[in-house]
Amino acid sequence: MVTRAASIARSDDKQRTVDVVWTTGARVARYSWARDEEFDEELVVEPSALRLERLNSGAPFLDTHRSYGLDSILGVVVEGSVRIEGGKGYATIRLSDREEVEPIWRDMQAGIIRNVSVGYKVHKYERTAKADRKDGGKRALYRAIEWEPMEISAVAIGADAGAQLREEANTGDGPVIIEKGRKMPDGTKTPSAGDEKQIRALFTRNGFESEAQAAIERGMSVEEAREHLQELQATRDAEFGPVSEPDLSGMQRGGASMAEAMQAALVHRHSQNTTLPQEAQRFAEMTVPELAVEWCRSMGINYRGGNAGAIDAAMQTRGAVGYQSTSDFPSILSGTLGLLVLDKYQVARSAVMQASRERTFDDFREVTGARISGSVEFDKVLESGEYKYGQVKDGGEKIKLATYGKILAVTRQTLINDSAGAFERLPQIIGTGAAETEGNLLAGMFAENSGAGPVLSDGNTVFHENNGNIGAAAAINTQSLSEAYVKLRRQRGLGGEVLAITPTFLIVAPEKETEALQAVADLYAASSEDVNVFARRLQVLVEPRFEDPLRWYLAAAPGRPESLVHGYLRGQRGPQITTRVGFEVDGMEIKGSMDFATGFMDWRGWIMNPGATAD
Repeated sequence: MVTRAASIARSDDKQRTVDVVWTTGARVARYSWARDEEFDEELVVEPSALRLERLNSGAPFLDTHRSYGLDSILGVVVEGSVRIEGGKGYATIRLSDREEVEPIWRDMQAGIIRNVSVGYKVHKYERTAKADRKDGGKRALYRAIEWEPMEISAVAIGADAGAQLREEANTGDGPVIIEKGRKMPDGTKTPSAGDEKQIRALFTRNGFESEAQAAIERGMSVEEAREHLQELQATRDAEFGPVSEPDLSGMQRGGASMAEAMQAALVHRHSQNTTLPQEAQRFAEMTVPELAVEWCRSMGINYRGGNAGAIDAAMQTRGAVGYQSTSDFPSILSGTLGLLVLDKYQVARSAVMQASRERTFDDFREVTGARISGSVEFDKVLESGEYKYGQVKDGGEKIKLATYGKILAVTRQTLINDSAGAFERLPQIIGTGAAETEGNLLAGMFAENSGAGPVLSDGNTVFHENNGNIGAAAAINTQSLSEAYVKLRRQRGLGGEVLAITPTFLIVAPEKETEALQAVADLYAASSEDVNVFARRLQVLVEPRFEDPLRWYLAAAPGRPESLVHGYLRGQRGPQITTRVGFEVDGMEIKGSMDFATGFMDWRGWIMNPGATAD
C-alpha cells in the first residue's frame, strides 16, 4: 500500500465530523528499490480510474497509517460520503468518542492538525519512458489509471500543498504496467518447459525458490531471470548481510530486525490492509517452512530433514541467553497471529458498536456509571443580590468486566504443510469469535424482556412507556421517523433540563435494511414536496443478530447523552493472544481472550419502534 497526503477542509462539532480533501492526484517523484529506478507517479483522479467501494463502505481513519492495532483507529470514513469532483477526492470523517482520541479531535478543530494522507494500492499503471515524454520530464512517468484507496490517516507533515506526505511500500501483489510509447514484453508469455525448469533450478539453488513462480508468470527469459536473481541477491545482502554466520543480537540488519521483517511479511501476506516495509519485501512470498529455513541459516543452526527439520529446529530456538524472546521464531508466528486476529476482529465487529460509547476499566470491580443532571437555567441576579442554589440529581447503572476466551492449537504438521490455512483460518476463527461474542452480548440486551431491553435501576426497562421512548408500531417512513425524531429531541434530563439530542443512527435488522436505506436516500426531487427531509441526516446500521425482523431504533451519537456503552480492561482493547510452544504435543497452542463489558447507562438517547410491514 502506498500513501499520499492532503488536507482537512472543515469540521462539524456536533457530529464530530471533518470534511477532507484526500487526494489531488499531483505528480510526485518516487524511487523503486526493486527496479533501481527514479520515476514520476501521477494518480488519475477520475471516477473511471478509482475503485471506491472499500473507502466508501466505512474505511478506517488511522493515526499515521498505523494498522497493527485497534488503538491506531481514530475514526471512520462516513459511508457514502466519498466523491470525486474537479480532479480531487473528498470525504467526510467521523472521529471516535474514545478518550484518547479527544486531544486529536480538539487539535483538528483548532487547526493544529490539518493534514491527512490516503493509503492506496495501484492495480494498473500506464508507463511512459523518459525518452518518450513530451513534457520535459527527466524520469519515466507512471500514471495510475486504476487504483484503490484503502484508508485515510491523520499525519503530521506534508511535502507540498497538493499532496503533502508520501511514503511507499511494496504491496506484495504488484500492479499491471502498460508501456506507453514502446512495445512491452508479453506478460502472458510462458517460458518453454526447458526454460521453466532452468529458472526454477536457478532460483531454488540460490535460496529464492518462492520467487521462481513469479518470474515464470511474468514471462521472463532465462537471461532476464538471471538478472532479476542478481538484483534479489544484492537487495538481500544489502539489507541483511551474509547469512552464513549467526547474529545473536536480534539479527539487526540495516536498522530493522529479521524477526520484525518476517512478521511484517506474514501479516501482509494474509492482510491487504497493511503496508509492506522495504526490509520485509524479501520475505513477502515465503511460506512458513521457507521462513524457518531462512531463520536457521541466519542463526547458524544446523538441521536435517528438509523443511520439517527446519520447522523443528526453529520452533525450539531460544535467545542467546537461554530464554525465549520476541526475536525467536515462535514469537514471530505468535505475533503474526495476534496482528491478524485484530485485523479479522475489526472487520467482523457489530455495526451497533458505532452507536455505543467506549470506556476503559481499571479492574474487574463493579462500576457505577455516574449520571448527574439538574436544571441549568440561570436566574437573574439583582444588584447586591444573592445567587440561588440549583438542584442536582444523580443516578447510575452498574457495569462490570467479564473475561471471555478459547484455546486453539496449530499442529507441527500444519506448520510443515503451510497449507495457507493456519494463518488465514485461525485469525478468522479467533477474530470473528471475539467480535461475535461482543455482538451477541449487545444484541442479547435488546432482546431482553421481549424486546424492552434490560431493567434499569429505576425498575423500568430501557424501552418503557414511562420513558416515552417507544413509538407507535409502524414501518420506516417519513411519518414514523418524524415521530421518533420528536420523541428523541423532547427527552429531558433527570432535572428536567433540555438535552438537545441529535438523532444520528437508524438501526435495523436485515429485513428492514432496504426500507431504511430508502427512507434516508438522497433522491432527485421533482418538487419541494418530494424532497426527502431525512436524506444524509441518518446513518443506517444493520445488525443481523437482532431476532425481531420488524423492530427498529433511532439513536443519538455515542455519549450524547451517555446511554449504551461498552469497554475493555485498560491496555487490553479487543482480543488478546497468548501462545505456548507444545512439548507433550508438537505444535503451538493459541489462547484468545478478551475482557469486555457492555450495558445501558441510561434510556435517554434511544427510541424503539416495534415496527410493521411496509405497505
